[in-house]
Amino acid sequence: MGVSLSSLAFRPPTPTYALVPDKALPNTLQFADGWTPQVGLELQRTPIRLRAQTPSPLVATRLRARLALLSTGAPILHVTHADDEDGRLTLLYSHGTSFDLGVLRDHCVALASALNVHVAAYDYRGYGAAKSHKPSERHANEDAAAALAFLTQQAAVPARSIVLYGLSLGVAPTMHLAASTGADVAGVVVRSGYLSALAVAMGRAGAALPGSPFDVAAHARRVKAPVLIIHGDLDELIGMWQAEELVRLCGGAVEPMLVEGHGHFDVEWSPLFLPRLTRFLMQETRR
Repeated sequence: MGVSLSSLAFRPPTPTYALVPDKALPNTLQFADGWTPQVGLELQRTPIRLRAQTPSPLVATRLRARLALLSTGAPILHVTHADDEDGRLTLLYSHGTSFDLGVLRDHCVALASALNVHVAAYDYRGYGAAKSHKPSERHANEDAAAALAFLTQQAAVPARSIVLYGLSLGVAPTMHLAASTGADVAGVVVRSGYLSALAVAMGRAGAALPGSPFDVAAHARRVKAPVLIIHGDLDELIGMWQAEELVRLCGGAVEPMLVEGHGHFDVEWSPLFLPRLTRFLMQETRR
């Protein structure tokens, strides 16, 4: 049953992008369709949209993007502010089951602009440009660790400047990574989280069964960094009771954002989303 649940958790879309060598810069990649952060800010072609004003042209020109392959072969997109202002945090974004970098790249630049942070997002093997691999929980955990290593080693980002951010399926590799790195990272954001694959499939009865794939509850008990849990009360896929239980389990949990009137895919549209996330990043993380 565990193998079945693990395999069912991954539902990669038909790849929405392709990567090609960047002719202007040696040993680098670019999106085959010519996408840039400026295009992303202008068009916002993403199913997850922020409730925020359109960024100014000045902000748009200050964003840049780097594409690379991780040590596992999975791709990573690193969106940064060109001015290199000291003190900016970096979000390491682990995405949900039905997304890939092509779907979320516009959302990454919107987050970078609205929150004044750098954003790195990666695909799991089995997704996007790494479609030839078979997705698995082990691969996702390895890819998350490789993404963190890319930031700290190749991009020279201090661990205490990194906030791990998991969306839905991505909560599992995020919490696994947070538990394994202790309190080294600045913080953790759990967006539409869950206790385990069995809890999602079977409800409270499944939550009580040991040995489930994607055992977020077990990881939560070991996370030392501050944790912000965000969940909508109308979530049609994961009941909010699981978020409430995660708040109890996480020793570093701060005041959660449990949003009324929002479901699994539209929490970012809440007027509370950006202010609460900004407060967490600026005031409640460890740096």
